[in-house]
Amino acid sequence: GGIYPDAATYKLLAQVHGQRFQLKALMNLLKDAQMSDATAQLENTAGLNHSIAQVACLLGKKQVAKQALHQAEEALEGSIASHSEFDHLRRGELQREVKALKRALKEDDLDLPGAFQRLYAFPASRGQSEAGGAEEVYQALCDGFGLAECFRRGFGEEEDFKRQLRRSLKGSCLRWARVFGSKAPVKLEVCSGTGDW
Repeated sequence: GGIYPDAATYKLLAQVHGQRFQLKALMNLLKDAQMSDATAQLENTAGLNHSIAQVACLLGKKQVAKQALHQAEEALEGSIASHSEFDHLRRGELQREVKALKRALKEDDLDLPGAFQRLYAFPASRGQSEAGGAEEVYQALCDGFGLAECFRRGFGEEEDFKRQLRRSLKGSCLRWARVFGSKAPVKLEVCSGTGDW
């Protein structure tokens, strides 16, 4: 016997590969998981296919994304009803994410840097300096969401993004009028980042 990754390990590896837009690595991870018991869990079969679809969509590989979404949907439909409240909530979350990604695939172009400009990730312990707020948010987007990889792949200009971010923040606070300057209602999703509320 040896040491083999469990379902949680596969999920973490998928997050790392996804943040780096490593489509081939994600596809290989799914193959590895299928050869183990790890895909017996809904989260890995549907979740890994969903991660593959996300990265493929961001890279403009729509056919790969559609195929992975189809596999994720099949996993969600074929899964047995769980007794766990967490599994029920996770299944619903995956179903909503699959639907959202299907809608995104219908759009012609994805403005990835534009999407990042509407995403603010504040670290748990924030500094108090003017420059620190924007730099901390920028670093959190790079570390947790793959922003640096976007720039490395030429999806946008890093300095332009940083300038816009500095204009949107005053220290660690959003400049509300600059970020949400329209008369339309503002919808926010506030989350802890780990699913713990």
